[in-house]
Amino acid sequence: FSSDKSFQDIAPRLAVKHRLTDAINLRASTGIYFQYLHRIPRFIATDIWIASNEDLDRSRAIHGIVGYQQELRSNFQLEVEAYWKGYQEIYEFNQTFLTALQETSHDEDQNPIFTNAKGIFNKGDGDSIGLEMMLRKDSGALTGWAAYSLARTEYRFDGINGDRGFSPRHDRTHVINLVANVNLANAWQKLHDQPKLGVRGPWRLSGSFVYGSGQPITEPGSAYFVRTSPAQPGTMLRYAPTVINNVRLPAYVRLDVSLTWTREIGTWTVAPYVQLFNAGNRSNVWFVDYDFRNGLPDVDAVSMFPLLPTLGVNLTF
Repeated sequence: FSSDKSFQDIAPRLAVKHRLTDAINLRASTGIYFQYLHRIPRFIATDIWIASNEDLDRSRAIHGIVGYQQELRSNFQLEVEAYWKGYQEIYEFNQTFLTALQETSHDEDQNPIFTNAKGIFNKGDGDSIGLEMMLRKDSGALTGWAAYSLARTEYRFDGINGDRGFSPRHDRTHVINLVANVNLANAWQKLHDQPKLGVRGPWRLSGSFVYGSGQPITEPGSAYFVRTSPAQPGTMLRYAPTVINNVRLPAYVRLDVSLTWTREIGTWTVAPYVQLFNAGNRSNVWFVDYDFRNGLPDVDAVSMFPLLPTLGVNLTF
């Protein structure tokens, strides 16, 4: 990989699979992985991506995964997978980067020019460990899957949080996903024991449900006012944090349902659909805003999208 610096790396990987019986497979894999594009998380706003360069080294990860797969009756498949991943050279914004920013030159008006990223990011490492289970059905009137994930991710950055590990914002301990697709004509035939089973109609009803335990956030422990200068009466409100990501938001819960009509026109497939996003109209918390101006903190939880109907068309050709 080349930017203002060139990187050459060797990334060995190994994967093995053992067929224990006609219905059971065992899997294991490991490897070293490099990434030259860094995801820099930002509070509230979307994350940004930055390529490796003179000041940002490439990230390195070691993966270890073991898995179990079994074919069950009635076209069901069971998969169980456990993993561990270790990360090195990961980055986050340095919230006090102005104190460490290094200017490299000046323009004609003696304004500072910054041409490197020194001081803007904190560098650290981390690891993830988890267990994932999935029960899947790929054929029949009813298809879909049910999945559960138990995971923990921990990051450590130099000089941050007393060099102790903490959970990053994207960490979710428990995640449950349920997805179901019903071909209405096929399901009707099956319910009424009609002879032409397997005839698939144009209408499909789909639903997906997701539950995720709350993401961690950092609570402010106190607030104080700072006067910008003796000559200016205005003041600015500043917050002092507590332990990094020591509390979690409420659980994320969402149900989506959709109805799709499919028709083939020559070599094209046209599938208009109507969908209800967040059909339960749950107020999932995006972030929490704290206001200490009136003495006691005024806590305002900002939510994501409410119930949202959508229309669309999928074209395949």
